[in-house]
Amino acid sequence: MTASRRRVNPAARQEVADGLVSIRQQQRDARAEAEAWYRALQAWDTAREGGEIVVGAGPRPSKTSRMQVVGIGQYGGPPGGAIWYTKVRLPHAWVSESAVAALCNTDPLLGRIREG
Repeated sequence: MTASRRRVNPAARQEVADGLVSIRQQQRDARAEAEAWYRALQAWDTAREGGEIVVGAGPRPSKTSRMQVVGIGQYGGPPGGAIWYTKVRLPHAWVSESAVAALCNTDPLLGRIREG
């Protein structure tokens, strides 16, 4: 008994070829994405953001009387403070430095990339 070769339908052949091309393209895209993350973690480009926060408006009202206490400076003014945070540039967005550092500390591969 001899084996006969079956002719492949040209449309089926093209479908297989297209599938291979798309798989290869997906692999190239994944490598490019990984390279972008690798370079971002090595560069560790940071920016600092934040600023003053003022809670309330105007002086605090006196609870004992209508008289205001006169003092030097900002006595009795609204409470306030400043909040600052650092963010790291990653391929698609800026992310909190503490979140990226926590991820690098838990994943050994990312930790080695970060250390150089």
